[in-house]
Amino acid sequence: MAKYTKHDIGRLANGLRRAKDDSEKPFALLIGAGCSKSANIPLASELVTEITQGYKHEIEHRLDSDKWTDYGACMSCLSKDERRKLLKPYLDNAKINWAHIAIASLMRAGFVSRVLTFNFDSVLARACGLLGLYPATYDFAAAPTAATGYIAEQAIIHLHGQGFGMAMMNTDGETRLHAQNLKPLLLDVLENSPLLVIGYSGSSDAVFPVLKDQFNGSQRLIWAGYSETENDSVAAFIKRGGNTAEYLGGADADLFLIDLARELGCFPPKLFDDPHGHLLDEIAPVADFPMVSDQTTDLLVGLRNRLQSAQKQDQQQQQTSPDLESMMRKAQWNEVVLNGDPANSDQADLLAWAYVMQGNELTDLAELTGNQQRFEESLEKYAKAVEIKPEMHEAFNNWGIALSGLAELTGDQQRFEESLEKYAKAVEIKPHDHEIFNNWGNALAGLARLTGDQQRFEESLEKYAKAVEIKPHDHEIFNNWGAALSGLARLTGDQQRFEESLEKYAKAVEIKPHDHE
Repeated sequence: MAKYTKHDIGRLANGLRRAKDDSEKPFALLIGAGCSKSANIPLASELVTEITQGYKHEIEHRLDSDKWTDYGACMSCLSKDERRKLLKPYLDNAKINWAHIAIASLMRAGFVSRVLTFNFDSVLARACGLLGLYPATYDFAAAPTAATGYIAEQAIIHLHGQGFGMAMMNTDGETRLHAQNLKPLLLDVLENSPLLVIGYSGSSDAVFPVLKDQFNGSQRLIWAGYSETENDSVAAFIKRGGNTAEYLGGADADLFLIDLARELGCFPPKLFDDPHGHLLDEIAPVADFPMVSDQTTDLLVGLRNRLQSAQKQDQQQQQTSPDLESMMRKAQWNEVVLNGDPANSDQADLLAWAYVMQGNELTDLAELTGNQQRFEESLEKYAKAVEIKPEMHEAFNNWGIALSGLAELTGDQQRFEESLEKYAKAVEIKPHDHEIFNNWGNALAGLARLTGDQQRFEESLEKYAKAVEIKPHDHEIFNNWGAALSGLARLTGDQQRFEESLEKYAKAVEIKPHDHE
């Protein structure tokens, strides 16, 4: 299994079109914490870290050590008031992120009906309001019901409660009991709507077994996961659907949902490309203003005129000066490159990013097809980006990835050496980015395997150690670290290195218990 492709997005978009237009049964969405991550809502593992730091003595007193990283178990050690205080700053300061704006766009266009969410935040409701959409909202933690016929066709359904609601399901015991209350709703959705799952791991949640038991493949199901490979639990779930269910890996919620909404022609929303037109739409249904009893008059004429005048000015300006921001939102990288001026400080950042995005697409295509020429073309794009913006660490990091990929494909030692230079430059610009160190370690390990160079293996271990120092709970780093140690052990015949590799794999499994890799 590999990262989803443009072809996958196209197939999924066709499925959403068919569901909307042919069967008149739009897709439902089931979303989890991954959809709110970029809205500054922490993941369960991050909350666990905060709990174990703030309530260390309670955790150690009440839980066995093997439960100290368990979200539900740790939450059970907090009172309901303490849980609310823990979550409140995040809920108060949450941003409206692009994953939810894309979902709101899909809902507004009629491609998505109901959204079932495990999240406590109100980010989706706020995103819908931003776009002038106001779906019904239901809280199944406060008012669970076996009757589902009353639920509006377009709705947001909070499965475990809302941050400011009467009830929030946090602990293992609460979610386990509540899972049975959700069974009628889950059955209704699975039998009557195609379903897209995103931002939800399904690995250690009490709802997952209920979801799995109710799924019989009567409707199409797509599971978009952040990991490129599904865990064993999700794999078994997908298998129940046969050819009508599949897993799409490498799905960052923001990027995946934006790609999907773009493919369906409903992104970006009108608000961002024609804000005055959007406001005109929003005030169209406003009633006339009351003057005296039973007498009204329209007091929005002047406002409409000002908005229409500003809208016309914007349209005229765009004819003479292309809107690069709009082009970026529409993923029109080539148009940005053609119209951007690197000497213009307001445009240089967008232009550099357009080259990076071109490079990323070429790299993805090269990795998918094994096409050396596409790799070579991607290198040119990254070079252009850093020519415009010399301190752009993202460009150097991705340049290194492309060079490493090309080296793996061709067995070219020199390309590996060049990739190391790019990672070194990226770290010089941004010294505390775990991803760069992880990628740097991968390149060093790849070079070591190619050349049989023990020293390069040793250097890779240093990079993984640094990556873990920055981000201690990233299972992928420990997995890569274990692989490098195994490679070094095979090269040198050093039993101790094998023993160390086992420790790294054990740590990776501790962090992510259901990753078959």
